Amino acid sequence: MPGFVVRVCETDCMARQTSFRFTVAATTAVDAAFARHAGVARFAYNQCLRKVKDRRDAQRLDRSVDVLWSGSSLVNHINTWKRSPTAGRT
Repeated sequence: MPGFVVRVCETDCMARQTSFRFTVAATTAVDAAFARHAGVARFAYNQCLRKVKDRRDAQRLDRSVDVLWSGSSLVNHINTWKRSPTAGRT
């Protein structure tokens, strides 16, 4: 985390880096929101991992299959998937 540069004195040209650490005073609602966020992030990671593994397996059989490696292609995959019937939406 970037800190502030503090001058030690006017005649000395040395600078000292100072950093600060903040802690969230978590309530039950904040804890629940953090847990939901972590769960959704893990779910999305697992969806992308499964898609990459499936594509890698298909690529072993057919070299013309592209594997989704870039972040934008994985984001596009998640956005397409979440609107599909397999995600529970139509």
